[in-house]
Amino acid sequence: MAQALSQPDMLKVGLHYGGFDEHWQSRHNIEGRKANFRSLYGSQPECVSQIWLALQSTTVPAARIDAKTCPSELLMALYMLKTYATENVMSGVFKLSNKTVRKVAWAMVAKLQALKSEKLSIKLAFICLFTYSY
Repeated sequence: MAQALSQPDMLKVGLHYGGFDEHWQSRHNIEGRKANFRSLYGSQPECVSQIWLALQSTTVPAARIDAKTCPSELLMALYMLKTYATENVMSGVFKLSNKTVRKVAWAMVAKLQALKSEKLSIKLAFICLFTYSY
């Protein structure tokens, strides 16, 4: 099974992939770090961490991730959905080829869509959007 990530770990990993190194993170307060995370991925690290766990534990075969899946794959998909970035931009952000970015991001989007039938609801979306509001 892929590793579970707590909210602080998801925040750290997400900011790292977004280009914010540990030195930058250590100089900014939690509110500033969370604001940057939201700007990159469209949601709070708490919600993204919950989605990561749901992808690991789901009974929906099309949504389940395997042990080789890296959190960057989920972050890549969320980044794409949030920013509508081109493959060229995403390949620069995530340091991967255009083809890899396209393949990985869209595969994870398909998993998120499959997970929707089991986990995502208007109520959950409302909770994630407004519990961790801007």
